[in-house]
Amino acid sequence: MPAAAVPAIVRPMHASSLRRPLPLLFATGLLLALGCAGKDKKEDDTGGGGTGTDTLETPDINWSGVCPSATGLGTSTEWVYEYNEAFQKASLLSGGYTTRVDSVGDDGTLVVVTEIDTTGSNNTYTATQTNTYGCDGDGLWLLDSYLEYEVTVYYAYEGYQDYEWYSPVLLVPATVEVGDEWDSVYDGIYEDELGARRAQDYTVTTTVTSRESITVPAGEFTAMIWETLNTLGQRTTTYVANGTGAVATQEADLIEFTP
Repeated sequence: MPAAAVPAIVRPMHASSLRRPLPLLFATGLLLALGCAGKDKKEDDTGGGGTGTDTLETPDINWSGVCPSATGLGTSTEWVYEYNEAFQKASLLSGGYTTRVDSVGDDGTLVVVTEIDTTGSNNTYTATQTNTYGCDGDGLWLLDSYLEYEVTVYYAYEGYQDYEWYSPVLLVPATVEVGDEWDSVYDGIYEDELGARRAQDYTVTTTVTSRESITVPAGEFTAMIWETLNTLGQRTTTYVANGTGAVATQEADLIEFTP
C-alpha cells in the first residue's frame, strides 16, 4: 500500500546516502509506499502554514474503524515482505520489512509500524516507521508519519524524519475498481534530526490500470495494478489484492500475510 494493504514502505538505504534515508514511499498511498509522503520540498509554499509556525491540528472525525477492502487493514494484520530478485541484483541489497497493526485507538484510528532491515556489501540500514491511519465512509486517511533509522557504513549514524499533516490525506477510497483514479494531497511540515523544517506541498495521483493474476511467495492472488505519479515526477507500481493489500511492489514481494 501501499505496502501491505497499503501500509507504508520505505526505500532501503544505499551506501552513498549517509545523511538520511531515501524518501518514504507509501505504496499507493498506503504504502503507496510511499514517491509519496516524505519527499522534501525546498520552497515554503504550504498555504497559511507555509512558515512552519502554525499549530498542527487533526480535525475531529468519527473514524468508523472499517477500512477499504483494498487495504487489507484489520485490528491485528501483519505483512512480511522480502526484496525481490531483480531489486537485489540491481541494488546489491538484501533484506526486507515487516508491517503490522500495532494498536487501535479508542477513536478507531490505527497505528501501523513497519520495521525495515536492509544489508549491503559494506552497509546496513535498519528503521522503524510509524504511521497513524483512520478509516471512515470515504476511505483510508493518513494522519501522521514518523521514521527512526540507523545507517552503518564504517560508522553508525542515527536520525529521524517526522511528518505532520495539516489535514488527513486520503490514501485509498472506500471502494476501488479498475479505471479509478484519485489524488492524495499532502500539505504539512517535515522535520529531521539536523533541525531541518520544511513545508510539504505535493499531490500523488493513483490510477488503477488493470487486474491480473500474480504469484508471490505468499501465494497466488488476483491483483489490481496501481500506478502512482506525484508532482515531483516519481512513479511507482503496486499490485493490490482485495482483502490482503499490497502483494508486490517494484522492490519487494509479500512472503507472509496474517489477517
